[in-house]
Amino acid sequence: MSVAESDGLVGTWKLVLWQVIVGHEPPWDIWGARPKGFLILTCEGRSIVLTTAENRRGGIGDDERAALHSTK
Repeated sequence: MSVAESDGLVGTWKLVLWQVIVGHEPPWDIWGARPKGFLILTCEGRSIVLTTAENRRGGIGDDERAALHSTK
């Protein structure tokens, strides 16, 4: 049994908040107030994370999709 499995962490997790806190500064919502994302943990010990900003939209056409690679 893996550590993740014994802790009940295996599965798909939806991102609800991502904040960065530095020192005594207020929290900063790096991906916006309502980011989109998922974390998938497998019983074999593998993981994958997908995170995007709250207002990110898909591209239409090759040029728009290519431009998305330089944004969050």
